[in-house]
Amino acid sequence: MDKHFLETIWLQYGGRIAGSFIGFALGLIYLMVGFWKMLFFALLVGLGFFIGKQIDRKEDLKEVIDTIILEKWMRK
Repeated sequence: MDKHFLETIWLQYGGRIAGSFIGFALGLIYLMVGFWKMLFFALLVGLGFFIGKQIDRKEDLKEVIDTIILEKWMRK
């Protein structure tokens, strides 16, 4: 593959790639211990992707987490 192509992909989606990889690596540990842990594996990969996506968008993770928590508690 062209180096420029890979560099462009990394610059645009680097946070998602790294976040998904970290979630995948951590999830593998749980995956090896049983079926039910695979659900936790999927959660880790999804969480890693979500965090990576926020990094790609240059959003402040603290603000995103605060917004999610506040929306959850304010609906009640």
